[in-house]
Amino acid sequence: MISVLDSAKKHYSDLIDGELKFVDVLEWEVDGKPTRIYYRQYLTVEEKGELVKLYNQDSHYEMMVMSLIHSARSQDGSKLFKKAEKYDLMKYVSADVIETIFSKMGLFAENEDVAKK
Repeated sequence: MISVLDSAKKHYSDLIDGELKFVDVLEWEVDGKPTRIYYRQYLTVEEKGELVKLYNQDSHYEMMVMSLIHSARSQDGSKLFKKAEKYDLMKYVSADVIETIFSKMGLFAENEDVAKK
């Protein structure tokens, strides 16, 4: 018999094994083509908790960068950014572009109240 925890883990595994969505970033051309960032809208409890904590600390752009680090993937599903690249993403990348990518990825629904969670 399967346990509730095993069922919950299988459910999450099924979610993250689904088809990748993508966002084209026109500003980030590579080889003359816009960069395509693949992603899934599903985060672990730990990842989402980290983002909510940053949001509640009024670190909204850092939250957006961390959401990109957690969610952005290449076409084969491998992570596009590492946590070690956070500094560069925070200091040397357009905030407007990060904001646009975050918005298009829709990791938090517009009506979702992430504050005070």
